Amino acid sequence: MSGALPEEIHFRDLAKQWVDAVARHFAWRGGDSFHECWVGDDLAIYVRYVHSGRMVATRFDDLLTDYLSGFPISLAGDDGAATSSMQASNLYDGGIAGAPPEECSYVDGLGYRWWGDRPPSGWQRAIESAERLTETVRRRM
Repeated sequence: MSGALPEEIHFRDLAKQWVDAVARHFAWRGGDSFHECWVGDDLAIYVRYVHSGRMVATRFDDLLTDYLSGFPISLAGDDGAATSSMQASNLYDGGIAGAPPEECSYVDGLGYRWWGDRPPSGWQRAIESAERLTETVRRRM
């Protein structure tokens, strides 16, 4: 082996880049109905939004899997299916465009009713005290 050591790339850095891009597209898609959208230190997307006058919120994890099909996102295809905008569209259309569930998993201090993928650390810690790696939108609430 000769020459300089190749640059080290950490998968978490690549995954964070992917999740950040999905979150930016997701927040753009949500428009004014989104009050807050951020990427947590668990690389999940969190969003507080209003649906039919109800303050609701959700969390999406496993963003390396297509939200609608359940299949791993292919890095090989170049047909548009493996893009951050398509994943964001799938999250929006398949996740929050319809009515949120009546049952919620957690009600936060601001009154948002949370549903979706439960954080391993619990709702309160994940929402109220975990580090936000990226905040894509924050509107006055």
